[in-house]
Parts: sequence; C-alpha cells; structure tokens
Amino acid sequence: MGSERHGEQDSFPKDKRYNFQILGQEIILKTDKEENYINSLINFIEKKAESITGVSFIRKNLLLLLDITDELFMEREKRKKIERDLEKKLDFLSSLVPE
Repeated sequence: MGSERHGEQDSFPKDKRYNFQILGQEIILKTDKEENYINSLINFIEKKAESITGVSFIRKNLLLLLDITDELFMEREKRKKIERDLEKKLDFLSSLVPE
C-alpha cells in the first residue's frame, strides 16, 4: 500500500501496530482501529474467557470462539427480525398514503 498516488497523499488511514497480550499470548496487531477500541475487544474476550475453567488452553479457546460466534449469530438474527418488522410497518404506512 503506497503512501502516494500520482504525487498526492493517500487518503486511507495508516495502519498502526500494537503489541497486545490476549489470554496470556503476546500478539502484534496491525490495524487502522484505535487502541482504546482494541483494548475493549481484548477486555471482552478476557472477561468471557474467565467463565471457562478446568479445560486445556485449546479447548478453552474453541469454547470461547463458539460462545462469541453464537452471540454474533443471535444478534444478526435480532437485526434481521427488526428489519423485517420495519419493512412490514413501512409497507403498511405506504399503503395508507394515496397515490
């Protein structure tokens, strides 16, 4: 990703590099996200991981992935339901407006 395009500065934000520790593992993350946001993600993961005890590191991470993925899928379904409900209401309201 070049920083110049035909002599002009690139308008894309530059990726930042952060060193973080997640679940005892040191990682380097290159992202355009802010450090506070990344820290909030890590805190979320760490808090969820605290509830999973008595299993190996790999099993703990797999269970954590399943838990977070389940939460993501449930939120997507909620959003889809809200969108469907809003569409129905909009269709109804549109039917009340004379053409």
